[in-house]
Amino acid sequence: MLEIGALNSLQTDKKSASLLQSYKVRDEVLQGETSIEPILDSIPAGIIIIDEATHEIIDLNKAALEMLGVPKKYVVGKICYNFICPSDKGKCPITDLGQEVDKSERILLKAGKEKVPILKSVKKSFWNGRRCLIESFIDISDRKKMENQLRSMVDEWQKTFDAISDFIFILDKDFRIVKVNQSLCMALGKNQEELIGKKCFEVLHGTSEAWHNCPYKKTLATGKAAVELVDDPRLGTLLVSNSPIFDGNGNLVGA
Repeated sequence: MLEIGALNSLQTDKKSASLLQSYKVRDEVLQGETSIEPILDSIPAGIIIIDEATHEIIDLNKAALEMLGVPKKYVVGKICYNFICPSDKGKCPITDLGQEVDKSERILLKAGKEKVPILKSVKKSFWNGRRCLIESFIDISDRKKMENQLRSMVDEWQKTFDAISDFIFILDKDFRIVKVNQSLCMALGKNQEELIGKKCFEVLHGTSEAWHNCPYKKTLATGKAAVELVDDPRLGTLLVSNSPIFDGNGNLVGA
């Protein structure tokens, strides 16, 4: 059985030993006796250490090698432009233009050929007494692919929207036009930029407020779709219908 005093003494000894060990690790790192490679290799992002003056690659971690797709011996000692940011050759944002690179989209050449989009950050530092650039980056191929797919979907939707011969437009809660198709633009003799942001009754009916039988007023009041026959002096007799648009919380935001 340990007395309280002895227990406190034992705990103090353990803390002292732990503190001494941390000092030893720190001193070994400072003296270059402990390799930092295992630490770099544990990081999932690609890291490349580049000589600031010559742009030679000094070292890189496992994640960077996997993204490059070549053995380390073919990378270390080579100029960074051969593998990363090839279009920046001779006009490095950091060393030539004096800029900062923080989460900027760049290109990495996998196996020296395939272009891989990356998100890159660069910091100036020292490495074994040399002024260096520490570049960290992640592969954003999947994100770019999704962006391109989304862009294609939006383009297809816009083409379909503009191909419909009926007059179609989207309103916010304040009767302002958010989106309008080409059919209505042609009927009014205006382009989309001239209509977006304007209140529908101003550009459609030439009035300062919505008509008393406006179907959108009914939708705002009931939260349901509405249909109304409207005699417009400019566009003629129109069968106007609208459907409510709700946000993720179920609030009506437009039609």
